Amino acid sequence: EHTTSEEENNKAVAKADPIVLHCTVVDGVELPAMDITGFSDPFVRLTVNGQGKPYTTGIVMRELNPIWNQEFNIPIDNQNKDKLYITCYDWDEDSANDLIGYYRLPLDDIKVGEPVERECILKKKHALRANRGKIHLKICAFKPGEEPQVSKVPGAHPIKNIKPKETLL
Repeated sequence: EHTTSEEENNKAVAKADPIVLHCTVVDGVELPAMDITGFSDPFVRLTVNGQGKPYTTGIVMRELNPIWNQEFNIPIDNQNKDKLYITCYDWDEDSANDLIGYYRLPLDDIKVGEPVERECILKKKHALRANRGKIHLKICAFKPGEEPQVSKVPGAHPIKNIKPKETLL
């Protein structure tokens, strides 16, 4: 019986045509309180495979159920292999941002021109509380050059316009 190594499996993944994900970070639900005040100041960072250009929402202050409604156009080289990394942080003014949780979203089932919604249940290694909340995304794939412009319509919650500090995972 022949078993393939993980490296061989990765090579066996067919290369998909490049796409652009038009992704809306809609909201967060039941995020844990990370601050002593009993709230969090959450924002979301999206990356492809955890590297490259980050796409970052604004910060919603003192909120456990934030509404962002922020759109991003994210180029994807190979959706059969690439994953969208969704990472939610609690912004802190005087110290490093706290990791609330993360989710790795496979993209291999997303088809061009077919909008989908995803509830991304956040997780965090070694977390004291199992429930890290969830992030709601709306996603539609487009051929490069055919994606809509990113709308600047504000979300339901006021956004704090502070450039988030660099946060390393």
